[in-house]
Amino acid sequence: MKDILRMMRFDLLSAAPLALVPLIVIVLALTGIVFLIFPGAAAFMLAGALLFILPQGTIAEKSDFAKLYGTLPVDRRNITRARFLFIFTCLFVAEVFALVLITLSLQFRLNTLLPNQNAEFMQVAAQTFNSSAASNYTLTVVLFTVACFAFSFMEMTGQIFGRESDLKVIFIAMGILTVIGVAFTILSDRDIIPAFNIEAFVEKLKSIRTALCIGIHIVLLGLNILFGEITANALAKREL
Repeated sequence: MKDILRMMRFDLLSAAPLALVPLIVIVLALTGIVFLIFPGAAAFMLAGALLFILPQGTIAEKSDFAKLYGTLPVDRRNITRARFLFIFTCLFVAEVFALVLITLSLQFRLNTLLPNQNAEFMQVAAQTFNSSAASNYTLTVVLFTVACFAFSFMEMTGQIFGRESDLKVIFIAMGILTVIGVAFTILSDRDIIPAFNIEAFVEKLKSIRTALCIGIHIVLLGLNILFGEITANALAKREL
């Protein structure tokens, strides 16, 4: 575990020179929006995490980290595992920070300090503060879920098949999801399978939202670890 933590720190320090300034800009800009206009905008704090995740492949290729990894007294599998846990950790930290900002913005309601409270734009902004806290949290959790799965999956395919195949994998995945969606719709319209009542489904989810949120994070962490193991084993066989 110490080796994994060290490699996660290595990934953090590798991306920091490129990501630090844009991260500060994003945090300052979004904090203003969250406290004054739209609490749910905190969800886009996840973009700050991507500043540390996206450059990893490029940095490794340009700096020829493959040779460096070969000289480090670290199991090659742990280097791969660390990358996947780094992805999850970056996104999770950004998510927690976003949820804290949402909570504080709903608590302080600094939007009431702005002038022209009767203006149409200010009234629309006020509605976002008057809506339930859960509705403001939902966007953050949804974006975290999508980003964590997508970037972990792309990291796996990128390391196994090559970074140049990322777009191909995205198009294939989108095609599969489209086919499944169309097939489900056709079968549902022809009463071959029961119609999906999304409103009833959402109401059921609301009653278990806390347990569901915890479950989603556990599943994503498990998938992240699984993708890491698959990638580590694939690369180990290739080296042999």
